[in-house]
Amino acid sequence: MLWLWLLAAFLNTVMQEMLVRGYLYQMIKSNGSIAAAIIVSTGLFTFAHGGAFEAGILPVLNVITMSLFMTAVLEYTGSLIAPIVIHFLWNGVGAIILGGVSLAEDYPHLFDMTIHGNPILSGGSCKIEGSIIVLFMNLAFLIGFVAAKKRKDRNRYYPICCNELFLTLTMRWGNNNVPLCNVRYNIIYEKIPKDHLSGFFVSR
Repeated sequence: MLWLWLLAAFLNTVMQEMLVRGYLYQMIKSNGSIAAAIIVSTGLFTFAHGGAFEAGILPVLNVITMSLFMTAVLEYTGSLIAPIVIHFLWNGVGAIILGGVSLAEDYPHLFDMTIHGNPILSGGSCKIEGSIIVLFMNLAFLIGFVAAKKRKDRNRYYPICCNELFLTLTMRWGNNNVPLCNVRYNIIYEKIPKDHLSGFFVSR
């Protein structure tokens, strides 16, 4: 029956991600406030894992940073599939296969992963969800994907720092470029996607 629990964990993951990052986050973000979208969606995700509050501060921080990390992945990939996969790996592999997630103790598990040693490092009774190592990993992945998203955006846009931009639309005729028309934009400190400039020759 393990496959049935894995299927249930997958469906649960899909429902959570569709609600939190697929609907709520996108709806608030579309109204122009990405900061509010991050705060509200992360808050809902954290309260949906309310058992972390009983477990202690580290499990709560791990849930929060995991949510932020998956939001950064969503922004970088532009797809909800990646957060769903990450979330399912945590629930399916971490909880049901390895038995290393204390907040999913009601799930059956194939193995019983228990790490001994300093409880701050091992997570103690909270298992890996209470480990500071998970917190550092979440933060590292979060910073990495945020930086990657910024690089991706910089490579996608041409910065425009002038008041006017003139575009000349040309047509290829033999070995020559024949001007067809000039397009004038009034722009102040904006950015234009590179794909919008494809086929144009820019002149100031």
